Order: sequence, then structure tokens, then C-alpha cells
Amino acid sequence: PMKRVVMLVNPLSGSVGPRAAAEAEAILKEYDIEAEVVTLEGGKFDAQIDAAFARRPDVLLVLAGDGTARSVASKAKPDGPLIAPLPGGTMNMLPKALYGTTDWKQALTRALEEGEPQPVSGGEVQG
Repeated sequence: PMKRVVMLVNPLSGSVGPRAAAEAEAILKEYDIEAEVVTLEGGKFDAQIDAAFARRPDVLLVLAGDGTARSVASKAKPDGPLIAPLPGGTMNMLPKALYGTTDWKQALTRALEEGEPQPVSGGEVQG
């Protein structure tokens, strides 16, 4: 069950924009969860991501592009928290495959209402 949620928002990512954090807060308030929205700031990404993990949420929602989502996923451990990359980049191929949409608000709603863990493979090529 999702009770504690941290949502990381990178307003500089391809399709996110400056109002996304406030819009996300409004959506999250509609659910019976403890939620915090963090707007990522240049030069502080790593510290903010580490702080999000330290809060020990059930799920870390990431509204950003591939680079930010990769940074978050690289710090994840097998025992959690779950990572939910929302479509905030330019192409949004992974989020579209996961949620069936490139609209981050619809993807967020689907993750909160219908979400279930899905294994996603990752790897490293040539270092």
C-alpha cells in the first residue's frame, strides 16, 4: 500500500514547466496519502534525491526527463522504495510504455489508483 509518497519535479525537463509542482500538489491532495513534492534545483539534485530516499517513502515519483529518472533509479535498492518515472522529458518512451500515456497528470493518477510494481531492466554499456 502507498501511504508515503515523495514526488521529485524537475521543472527544467522537456515537458514539465514551472507550474508542475503546484499542479502535482493539488492532485496528490485528493488522495489519502502523506505526500511531499520537491522541486529539484540546479546544483542540488544529488542532495535532494538523497534526502528523498532518506524520508523512506513507499514510492518515489519522478516527474523529469531520462537523466533525472536515471539518477534516481541508480540510487534505488532492491528493497525499495518503488520508483515511478512520470513523463516529463521530450520523448517519454518508458513512461508511455508503463502508463499508456505521455500526459504526466494522467500517468500520476494511474500510478496512484491502479499502480502495481513492474520490473524494469536496466544496464550499463561501455562504462
